[in-house]
Amino acid sequence: MGGKESLLRLYGRILRLHRAKLPLPLRDMGDQYVREEFRQMWNLKDADLKRHYPEFTSQWQNYARTLSLSEEGGRPAGEGAEEDALGSLGSSTSGDLSEESLEGLSDEQREQLKRLKDEIDGLMK
Repeated sequence: MGGKESLLRLYGRILRLHRAKLPLPLRDMGDQYVREEFRQMWNLKDADLKRHYPEFTSQWQNYARTLSLSEEGGRPAGEGAEEDALGSLGSSTSGDLSEESLEGLSDEQREQLKRLKDEIDGLMK
């Protein structure tokens, strides 16, 4: 199965996009989140990997596409620019989850999403 090699390429692409597009606080948080998600996927047994691979990669490819199309073209330079970048980046890359997507989440995923939202809200203040 070429799945694990594809996972590594996608993982690297996302980390490169984080370096190019996200200000430091979001990049650190995003890198940690991506690392945990990809590590969990990597450690799945082959049968589980085959079952979850299409949806997992589809969602992360969409994320990478959204991030690559964001207007924020790099790390902010100078004092106070980071807060401005957080605001503009949020407006260009955020999106609401559909009801269908929310219904498909497990309780653990919903809790993780809530923690992520709370962390981002804390950075935006």
